Amino acid sequence: MDPQLFHTLTISPARPQPLLSQEQYTGHLLSVQPPISRLSSRLLGRILFLASADVNFCADDSSVSRARTARLAAQVNRQWLAAALEHQAIWLGPVLSWYSRPEWLSVVLERSHPLPLDALIPPDAHHVALRMALKHLPRIRNLEFAVRTQDGWLDMEENLRQAQAPLLERFSFSVSLGFDRRKRLFRLTEPTNIFCGYAPNLHQLEVHNCPIDLTQKLYYGLRVLVVDKMQFVPVSHLLDVLRNMRQLEKLYISRAPENVISPSDFHASFPLPDPQVHMPHLKELVISAPISACADIFRNLTLRETCSLVLHCRNAHDGRDLRDILSRTKQILSSWSCEILTGRQSLDMGTTHIQFTVQGPEEGEAPSDENHPFVGLRVSWPKSGSSDVETLFTLFPEVASAFQNCKCAPDTLSLLADADVPFTIQPLLSRWLREINQVQAVEFQSHDAFTLYAPLLRPQNADAIISNTSMRGVLLPLLGDLIFMHVNFTVRQRLHWRKLLKILSFREKLERPILQLNFVKCVGEFDQNIYGRFGTMVKVDGEDLYGNSDDEDGEDSDYTVQGLSD
Repeated sequence: MDPQLFHTLTISPARPQPLLSQEQYTGHLLSVQPPISRLSSRLLGRILFLASADVNFCADDSSVSRARTARLAAQVNRQWLAAALEHQAIWLGPVLSWYSRPEWLSVVLERSHPLPLDALIPPDAHHVALRMALKHLPRIRNLEFAVRTQDGWLDMEENLRQAQAPLLERFSFSVSLGFDRRKRLFRLTEPTNIFCGYAPNLHQLEVHNCPIDLTQKLYYGLRVLVVDKMQFVPVSHLLDVLRNMRQLEKLYISRAPENVISPSDFHASFPLPDPQVHMPHLKELVISAPISACADIFRNLTLRETCSLVLHCRNAHDGRDLRDILSRTKQILSSWSCEILTGRQSLDMGTTHIQFTVQGPEEGEAPSDENHPFVGLRVSWPKSGSSDVETLFTLFPEVASAFQNCKCAPDTLSLLADADVPFTIQPLLSRWLREINQVQAVEFQSHDAFTLYAPLLRPQNADAIISNTSMRGVLLPLLGDLIFMHVNFTVRQRLHWRKLLKILSFREKLERPILQLNFVKCVGEFDQNIYGRFGTMVKVDGEDLYGNSDDEDGEDSDYTVQGLSD
């Protein structure tokens, strides 16, 4: 048989089929459509979407791989291209990259039309990317970008005025202009008539380090407002515009410290027609600014009792502004209550800051967090040598008193301290701990925190306290749990471990024993017959050690005896 011929024989009930040459057989195969070619354009487009843009289906594939899949699939043939173009959601997946060449970016944006678009443009993307995105402004739902050049700012102003934004829900932009000696001083001006004054679904506005005209009516329906580094917005002006934002639920305000010239720059122009600005729907208020600005804003806002509050008062000093803030904080906490065995209060302290927080149960622990909103106050002051400690000693009693006024405070106390906090502050800390005697668990969040507070839990007059049955000298009489985080119990010849053993012994003799120790990411040997001697349960990184002892007969291990004798 001729080797150039390839014969096949098919048999049917009717009659034998003729023999086919190799060329004929190949042509026959090519004439038969593969199964995928028989799919409708809609099903084929769905398959291409799953392979390139569906987050769950492509969870194991990188964004680069998925973008390449979308790009190459549309180049297979006309049928695949038509299917890809009909399924516009493909072009909103990873193939839409703001780092792409302008020509390809324009093609991808056109192919995703008219679907809603989330234009989250990275700061280091090509400067033309913003201009191309704003051509699709009528269908943008989420717009975020950063301006880094003067030309970019002018370009942004012009393009924002070109069309309405009927779908826009979130608008976030920031400015970080570099200094160019070749150009004259550039002054930022407030963009006006943006979106042609029409963005009915705009509910979230975030402005970072740039001017903004908040008097425009399109901002009246905001629910979230972020004004970061608000050197362009005077406090008096901010209070005036807040009167029109009756639906506001979250308000974040910050002022860059490097731009502060004088506290007087922030004083509102009082009297205002109505000094109090009522915010009936506000759920979160966050202010980070010089203490004068914090006080002016805080004292002129009327908030509901369930509003969470976070204040960072910089350049703090003893005076009217601080007293007003603390007085208002006391008033808020007077009705603050927490379910039993839930919530947390905390103190973070250094030579240039004091921070108190009170928070309710975490999500899932209680039916409603609105009964116990998060309340946090941080006061800080510039580092200036010896006066740092004087400021700490002056402000600590005042700030601490505001957080002793809870109707029902959390029973877990979290402590954090810097290494440079002087031990001479311990008498002030002792008086503060004596006032919060409902605490049942203490969490030391650092090695330095345990170093600072350990002497207070086992004072020098421990023997006198033990002999005093009235228990007046005992701090935290209900204390049952101690949690240690990042504490090294091996340094300085196990000094901190010996301190802990003395605390356990002291509490046991008072018949107020520590019931559980929990060590989280700590260093040391913790299986030292703690349960056998003190009846205290031990956990290490969540694992229950059940008080295992080195000695089966119940005697103390050498390690434990040595620790106590030291």
